[in-house]
Amino acid sequence: MQGELIEQYIENDGMIISDYALRPHQVCFANHPQRGFVGSCSYDVRGSGERVTKEGSLTVRQQVLMLARLAFYCGVGYKTAMGLGQVRFK
Repeated sequence: MQGELIEQYIENDGMIISDYALRPHQVCFANHPQRGFVGSCSYDVRGSGERVTKEGSLTVRQQVLMLARLAFYCGVGYKTAMGLGQVRFK
């Protein structure tokens, strides 16, 4: 499956965190605080990863890039519909 190929690629150090600047942040919703963080995190995509999957004509690296770009529209994590989990792609 494509998901398994992407997961294997990441586990084999195909994608690593190269730099980050994160700090804790708390947002209060009605009666309860929601803990999280704000900042930036950079990833390096390493290795060839140029294996085309049987299900499609995209390489694993191309699929990872598409998922990263999708995060801008979907958000990541918890309570994305309430504005948390915002992502910007650089």
